[in-house]
Amino acid sequence: KLSDVVSSDLGGSGFFKTLPEEDMLTKPTAVDRINFKDWQVLGQDYMVIGQVVGNGGSYNIEFHLFNVHNGQLLMGYRFAAGANELRRAGHHISDLIYEKLTGRKGSFNTRIAYVTSLQKANGKQYMLQVADADGFNPRTIAESPEPIMAPAWSPDGSKIAYVSFHTKRSEIFVQTLATGQRESVSAYHGINGAPAFSPDGGRLAITLSKDGSPDIYVLNLATRGLTRLTSGMSIDTEPSWSPDGNNIVFTSDQGGKPQLYVVDRKS
Repeated sequence: KLSDVVSSDLGGSGFFKTLPEEDMLTKPTAVDRINFKDWQVLGQDYMVIGQVVGNGGSYNIEFHLFNVHNGQLLMGYRFAAGANELRRAGHHISDLIYEKLTGRKGSFNTRIAYVTSLQKANGKQYMLQVADADGFNPRTIAESPEPIMAPAWSPDGSKIAYVSFHTKRSEIFVQTLATGQRESVSAYHGINGAPAFSPDGGRLAITLSKDGSPDIYVLNLATRGLTRLTSGMSIDTEPSWSPDGNNIVFTSDQGGKPQLYVVDRKS
């Protein structure tokens, strides 16, 4: 049920305490059937009602968000979704409600990338998987008997960069989700790790140890050109871009213990 998806999303966010269905005095699905006093008695601040109506091979979905204290309509939406899009529609509703009540964009209708493993008779099998933000609809996009780590999304969500040890040494790949096509972009001697896409998606900040100790580099994905940003005997890793793409923050032990540093990507 869409209501279960929305309730799980909002309740799991930590910002809302949803009312169990068995505690509801009534279950109106139309605006003119709401008695706001029922919900005031239950101590509720907001309520959402809606309907899902089949329409051939799709569904018409409608929902309304109300302030229980004064009966004000805060939001109302109507849209269509296919049978295989109902969970995504529920997440979309959750995002709209979350943004309306908190002022921040929701992330329920997004995806997560993660690495899992299975113990088999001949050893472990590592799998890079992509799933809805709540863990549903997982699919494996890469697997190997050797470790996979550090998945990173491209800004448009069409690609994932990750580190694979399938050749017994670290190597950075970029994989297109729609086609499954993957390409090795960094296989230097030593460490190839911690990929992070630039805000424009055209570059990767990575950690390489090809010249000695681990340092931060920027890899141009179109030309394969490398720009070295740090040098020295310290361990520099875990780069992350600033939103404007002009700076990179990274972890380094150059001060004697792990600390965060910022470097201009053009330096």
